[in-house]
Amino acid sequence: MIVGVAGGFGFLGQHVCKALTENGHHPIAFSRRTGVDMRDFDVLAPAINSLNAEVIINCAADSGGIDYGNAATLYENNLLIGHNLCRAAMVAKVSKLVNIYPNIVYPTGLSNRSESEWLNGRIDDSLLSTAMARQAMWAQCYAYHKVYNYNSIHLVLPNLYGPGDRFHNHPHALGALVVKVVDAKVNNNDKVTIWGTGAPVREWGYVEDIATGIVKAMEMYDQIYPLNIGSGIGYSITNIARLIANAAEWEGYFIYDLDKEDGPRRKVLDVSRMKSILNWEPPTGILDGIHSTVEWYINNGGADDTTN
Repeated sequence: MIVGVAGGFGFLGQHVCKALTENGHHPIAFSRRTGVDMRDFDVLAPAINSLNAEVIINCAADSGGIDYGNAATLYENNLLIGHNLCRAAMVAKVSKLVNIYPNIVYPTGLSNRSESEWLNGRIDDSLLSTAMARQAMWAQCYAYHKVYNYNSIHLVLPNLYGPGDRFHNHPHALGALVVKVVDAKVNNNDKVTIWGTGAPVREWGYVEDIATGIVKAMEMYDQIYPLNIGSGIGYSITNIARLIANAAEWEGYFIYDLDKEDGPRRKVLDVSRMKSILNWEPPTGILDGIHSTVEWYINNGGADDTTN
């Protein structure tokens, strides 16, 4: 099967392309690197047509979090990317669109994020612009499903980590801690600063596992309502920092910058539907995943490639 992968050169996109290949599919990555600016429909639409793809997987996004980026730009870019991809895929009669969402699309107050509750509550102000743009993408696809019977699925992911993260260019939270701890060891520093209290609990998805889950969902899932992909296991920021320190063999200590926001206190996905529908769960434990990530960062110098 030919599968177009929007954002296929980014951290997640590269792993999705690899997982597709391993499962007998033919991925074609496209992004600004290949001259396709997804914010411009007149550029994107002919590019989608030329792929002759049966499926499009949308890994493209302008990613942001606490203290990152301009809220207006994040909203506009993600809204345009989502709107144009959905519309271009439908117009081109691509058989299936697979949209990827970060877990910030869930209301902040939910402890375990169940798909049935994903629109039931308020989103934290610090994440509102990015999250609402993603929710708008689902609403557009929901309308296309109702009016045109267009087939799209929507997968919600935990915080990602793993080899090849964008370690020096707004890395994911676990990746940022890897950078701090490994660099402290190399530079003989005995302390590392953690933003906030270290108490918030997060679920961490090893990127190779999550990419496999995305491909399985592409093959097996056909409902318009979202499906969580993850382990459903949470760890505090402090616990993760200690595991990274052990993996890097760094013996220093952590201090906390309490001027920085914690963000939502707990973000863990309910993955019971995923296990039932896909008959699968991520195989990589947190210890093995962190060791692989730390080893990759050490061996590759934290090299980044920021074009997705």
